[in-house]
Amino acid sequence: MSDNLQPEELDVQVAAELDTWITTRLTEPEQLASLPNFNAQTVDLAALAQDLLLLAENVQPNHDFVLDLEAKLRRRILTNDPAPSARQSDLEVQRVETNPKDS
Repeated sequence: MSDNLQPEELDVQVAAELDTWITTRLTEPEQLASLPNFNAQTVDLAALAQDLLLLAENVQPNHDFVLDLEAKLRRRILTNDPAPSARQSDLEVQRVETNPKDS
């Protein structure tokens, strides 16, 4: 691949290459060997993606956790509640839990 790309162009190229790799990995893994040579950054990201895909394929989630997560997501959808963001009170609680004050 071309080494003379601007950073933005390289990001677009790497994203497209990684999309190609992931799509092939998920739909036609036997075709991975026939893919063209990718940018070194894409190769690194593809290796990470491979590790994550293997992990995802082998993880057996806790049944209760999955049911609880589904219920929370359904409530959010039904109430049109946006995804949670880091609210100030949440950050304060986290800070207190991770950095207890000396008494």
